[in-house]
Amino acid sequence: MQATIDRNFEIAAMPHLNALFQTAMRLKRNRREAEFAIEETYAEAWKAFNRGSEWANWRVELFKILCRQVHEMDNTSSNTIDPVVMSLDAIPISLRLPILLIDCHGFTYNQAAEILGLTVETLADRLTQGRDQTAARVAADSSAVASVASDK
Repeated sequence: MQATIDRNFEIAAMPHLNALFQTAMRLKRNRREAEFAIEETYAEAWKAFNRGSEWANWRVELFKILCRQVHEMDNTSSNTIDPVVMSLDAIPISLRLPILLIDCHGFTYNQAAEILGLTVETLADRLTQGRDQTAARVAADSSAVASVASDK
């Protein structure tokens, strides 16, 4: 009986592991902290599963748990030189999460709003602000690089 329960959980939850880990890495910016967030996410999902929770959309529910796990950012260093990624990392998490969920992981506005506990209107506003701020940072960084290059 327990083997069947374990297998059912694995079938429902494990296909989302890579997407969850990628998001945790973008949010925590530290492999060890991202792994811990994923462990906590799956532990909480396992508890809910064993209590009899029947989720219609495991992906949404797992991302809800993950977003709660990484609510507080405490590491602000970035190990990348990609200007878009650096610009995305520089914006507040409240604007970064909608971009990650919608643009990177393909959630619908309704799903992302549910994950983040927002109205669709608030989500859309944050998504627009996040995209605008990211684009402005990329443009500013590109201008700075072009200026330095022309000085040489």
